[in-house]
Amino acid sequence: MLKKRIVGIFVFFCLIAAANPAYADGPDYQPLMEYLHQSFPDQYRVLANISAKNQNRFVFPRKDLSLSKGQEVLVLGHRAETPAYLLPAIGVLKIENLVDRAYVARQIAAWGEKKPGQGDPIVIPVSPTIYLYANMKTDDGFGPYRKLLHELLRQDYEVVEVDSPEFVAGGGKYGVLLRLEGSEHNLTTKLQSLYSGATMFSETQAIEPVFQVSGVEPEKQDFSVQAKDAKGFQKAAPEPARRFLRLAENFNRLVICQLDDSEELEFALLNKDKIQVFHYRADKLEPAYAYEFKTKGLIDLHLHAMDLTGDGLDELIVTMGRLEVEFDARTTKISSRILSFKKNRLTLLAEKLPYYLRVIPDSAGKPVLLGQKKGEYEPYSGDIFEIRLKEGGDISAEAYAPASGIYSVYQFSFIPESPDKIMILEPSNLITVYHGDTKKVVAVSDTGFGRFNIVSYPIKLEELEFIGGFNDKKTFTEQPAPRRFLLKSNYDSQIFTINKQRETDWSIKQLKNIISEQKARDNLVAVKWTGQDIRQTWESEKLSKDILDFSFMPGKNRDVIFVLIRDSQGFALQKIE
Repeated sequence: MLKKRIVGIFVFFCLIAAANPAYADGPDYQPLMEYLHQSFPDQYRVLANISAKNQNRFVFPRKDLSLSKGQEVLVLGHRAETPAYLLPAIGVLKIENLVDRAYVARQIAAWGEKKPGQGDPIVIPVSPTIYLYANMKTDDGFGPYRKLLHELLRQDYEVVEVDSPEFVAGGGKYGVLLRLEGSEHNLTTKLQSLYSGATMFSETQAIEPVFQVSGVEPEKQDFSVQAKDAKGFQKAAPEPARRFLRLAENFNRLVICQLDDSEELEFALLNKDKIQVFHYRADKLEPAYAYEFKTKGLIDLHLHAMDLTGDGLDELIVTMGRLEVEFDARTTKISSRILSFKKNRLTLLAEKLPYYLRVIPDSAGKPVLLGQKKGEYEPYSGDIFEIRLKEGGDISAEAYAPASGIYSVYQFSFIPESPDKIMILEPSNLITVYHGDTKKVVAVSDTGFGRFNIVSYPIKLEELEFIGGFNDKKTFTEQPAPRRFLLKSNYDSQIFTINKQRETDWSIKQLKNIISEQKARDNLVAVKWTGQDIRQTWESEKLSKDILDFSFMPGKNRDVIFVLIRDSQGFALQKIE
């Protein structure tokens, strides 16, 4: 009897192996391993050097190696007499086309301060860091996951296990996202670009085939452990590209507006060099037009939008600082401008305005453009003005009585339900409510909202500060540009802002945070004055990324909030619904 049982079990497993030999030992990852081996060499091989550049597009000559459209290559920072394997990676390019025996590629990621430029070498990425994500409830107890992880490590790949497809990857080294996803019957292995979201490799396998066994039927056996191994999937997380839009360049300010008469809204992004405008179509950003600043040494402080001309389309309200040196002291002059979309391009309506500019809704919900001047030794000086654009492009500025006595144009909001009170986001990062007439504090928030120093600019000191001895002196101080503080009348007059809990100093502090795997996260919050106290009425999901700015995109059924974020891979936009 025992002998018959052993023979029956042996025949059963032989039939399984014959029916589907690939699964006799679990899923077959050989095609994936072959793709990785063929796509990523063990050592850098210089293809060519960048021969031309235009904004975020680059040209380099085609030599002996044919690259395919969509393929990603690395840019190394050129240093004289330094071999390629010692050069730092400074960016990732994606091949777009082949023109006149030269490749045209678009930048999709950048690392560090040095930007890719002419003469920098182009190489195929060597063995990448593989960020491994699986949508199982318990990775450690799932056989196919364990087998894949073991196979990657056996092939000497650097593997980082992540619990979400939206994560913060280490910068300065090329990586890919490997997703292991499935249901009770199918297993999909998908390799994706971290920088564009494009799929590089995909394969689906059956992991629970149904076998019909004829001949000797074995006695019932308990295979519950084997069956359990193939289950436990959660619903696959959404593709990163749907909620996460990687930007090829660095930007610090965002506003969603209606600049032209197209059906889509425009996404306007600001950095120190330009304004880049995108159309948002089918969950993708399409470059529409740009305005490059001619002046060098600018600082991108703030970006707003409103209809100033009455034509139903928005103008861009741009607050810029200009670096200057006065008697060995660095300082900043405010040099703002207003732009409008005319004749299929952005054009200047006003420039060199000596005002910080901000658009806010007044207590009735009507948008108002406000301005305030900078002092010689103070970041904000004097009255807050209402700015109007007159015919011919002239600007008028009249004192705005409702903001009388307020220190900063950026850090206050009206409370429509309580017109005699004003909410202030203090430099201490607490929120207070003041009585508008008596200027007395009515309430203070229980918690602070973090130190926001994403963009800073120098202001010279009235008196020198000696740090040590007579030669080591401090001549200026750094002033952080405030975060957005936004009243939304159509959201029950809630006021939205960034809760900044992550350290933003890109220095020793940040290095310490990276080493210790900092747990602090940023998110958006909404607060409201209830008539007695300040209450936090809403908060978004928390992100392990620096939130720099945010803007609302109106929708048919509900609005969508986009946040501008920064992580170790660069800059991106992310949806918060």
